[in-house]
Amino acid sequence: MGRTTIGVTILLLAGAAARGPHPALAAAARTANATIPLAPCPPVPAGPSIHQGPVTITAALDGCLQIADGRSRYLVAGGFSYPGRHIGWNTFAAPKASGQFTWSPAVRRTAQGTLNISAQGSQYRIERRIRLERNQVRITDRVTNISRAPAGLFIRNTITAARPFARKILPGAAWAGYANPTFYVRGKRHALGVVVEDNLGRLLLEMKKGAPANQVGLGFHDLALPAGKSYTFRWSIYLLPARASYFNFINRLRRAWRCNFTIRGPLRFFSVNWSPEADLLKNPGQLRAWIRQRGLQTGVVVLTSWLDYLPGYFRHFGSRQRYLVRMRQAIRAFHDAAPGIKVVGAVEGDWITFDSRKLAGGWPALNAGSRKYAHLFGLHRAIYGELSSALSRIVETAPLSAPWRDCMKYAPDGHVIGAKYLRRTNLQKVFSVGVYPAPGNAQEKFLLNQVHFLLEKVGMDGVYIDEFSDSRDVPISYHGWDRHTAILNRRTGKIERLTVNCGYVGTPARLKIIHAVLGRGKILIANTWATSAQEQPCAVTRFQETSSLYRPYPSGAKPPWVDGLLQGDLNSLVNWGTFGAAGARAKAPRPVMKAIIEGLRNGTLYFQSFGYVPGVESHILRRMYPITPVALHAGWIQGRQRIISCVSGRYRWRSAGKPIVRVFDLRGRAVRASFTLRRMARGWRINLALKNWAQVAIIR
Repeated sequence: MGRTTIGVTILLLAGAAARGPHPALAAAARTANATIPLAPCPPVPAGPSIHQGPVTITAALDGCLQIADGRSRYLVAGGFSYPGRHIGWNTFAAPKASGQFTWSPAVRRTAQGTLNISAQGSQYRIERRIRLERNQVRITDRVTNISRAPAGLFIRNTITAARPFARKILPGAAWAGYANPTFYVRGKRHALGVVVEDNLGRLLLEMKKGAPANQVGLGFHDLALPAGKSYTFRWSIYLLPARASYFNFINRLRRAWRCNFTIRGPLRFFSVNWSPEADLLKNPGQLRAWIRQRGLQTGVVVLTSWLDYLPGYFRHFGSRQRYLVRMRQAIRAFHDAAPGIKVVGAVEGDWITFDSRKLAGGWPALNAGSRKYAHLFGLHRAIYGELSSALSRIVETAPLSAPWRDCMKYAPDGHVIGAKYLRRTNLQKVFSVGVYPAPGNAQEKFLLNQVHFLLEKVGMDGVYIDEFSDSRDVPISYHGWDRHTAILNRRTGKIERLTVNCGYVGTPARLKIIHAVLGRGKILIANTWATSAQEQPCAVTRFQETSSLYRPYPSGAKPPWVDGLLQGDLNSLVNWGTFGAAGARAKAPRPVMKAIIEGLRNGTLYFQSFGYVPGVESHILRRMYPITPVALHAGWIQGRQRIISCVSGRYRWRSAGKPIVRVFDLRGRAVRASFTLRRMARGWRINLALKNWAQVAIIR
């Protein structure tokens, strides 16, 4: 008992050919690689091996793995830290393993056709298992604490090729790889894809793509286990044909992980208690125009304010009874104006609001102490961070906080994580505390109660949950221990502080909330992409706020790879931007259109958040949804209902009905489409000519 399994899979992928890089870029890459030293990649000595087709995996007696497929060869080495005055490393490495005096790798081939590598340090035992099946090599690294106290370690793996990589794409390097824990590398005659498959590994992931030019690194930081307990990491290496693209690799994963579910959209927020939007509810004609301008006839509208939560920039209803009355009126108005629209209520995933008047000392005490940083948001002032020592004690001992003591987030110094807001319009004082849902705790129960109220009492079509994954802004609580994570000193390797990884412990609670919504036949919209294998296939439209991630590029040029946008490729694809907030400016459509194109280049789709961009939303965004993705490509997405593209090419439309092709320029205007149609035995072939990266076509 007490053991969890983590594993690694190595798949051999035969994907479609990818377009090669621009000649100038390829030449630059060759020049750069010529100046970067290569890591040694000697053949390993003969040892136990397993075979399948052209693939041979050999385990050297030092624990180093060699993977060869007849075209290319890779070495997989591992390092496992141990504490001391200076951090030390036990290794599976060529030409010789090194480490503590007890570290002596044992390698054997089992009767079941697997390779097993095991070794033991002073605090832990490592058992690496490699299995080859259906062109997949599954590797599981089981770590067991054999000491009498908590044991912490870093894990580092390197994958070294015989030749340099010309391209390295590491979405997993962004935000620690939570949502897309992969990397893809390609050389002249070989390509490689790697994915981490276990939940904890995704949250502790560290990837490295720097020098040497023929090597990439993958590791896990700050693992800590109780005495006698185990955890197993899983990660997968895909050996790819030389011309298989990053998206060939991703599409294989999306099919295996069942990520191709329907995405509803577009989506917009609507304030029920803030003019001028609230005034539209009294004027059906104006409300219909508002919906039509934003292309929401069959989209999703999120009604704010938040239920039971006040972030400071929306007026609050106060009681649930007032919320129920006002929201029912709004739901009725929207359904009358657009019968196909979905109306959802908003809840906060990781903050709860307290009334400062119920705290000892009231607002003066609250105003005395929150530090770290402040930020201005329009009409209100918000200060986030760890509370002062005095205020932290006030919050912890306040009767109103008693139900939440099992889920409050704490800073490293032991102070409560909080946020306070001061609305300038009416000096309304608001105070919030960071919390996290986990099985059986107060926040899980509270969120489930909110779901029940919104769906059963208010009559919403669904629920929106903010900051749902709990893996970004404040992912760690320094109070308690999840029995898996800690803060380790990177110089000594010693445990400094046991921690709770809120995203990791919250996975079962999030699944319970997801099923509570989807099980009622309702829709769930969530801010932040999925970070666990169990959530990945759930039909939840999840998005990430990505406005700060876009990279400037010349109009009509090929947009860059953006690791942060690539994070959505194993999710529901949606990135959420805030371009064009000024609305009526003549140039407002261009940044939105470029954001749509940059998203397509990185395999994602765009939602407009705030503001109004004339023409773009009513013309193009509403025609992008709903979509059930079938395959992602560089610059276009194939869906069951439609194809969205910003590059010329041949497209296959698998439907008996004649496809409709619409093309939009960078101003969001419909322009004449240049294409030919040919009837095929199963559907149609479309030869489409576009101004690449400067026009967007929608085929449906």
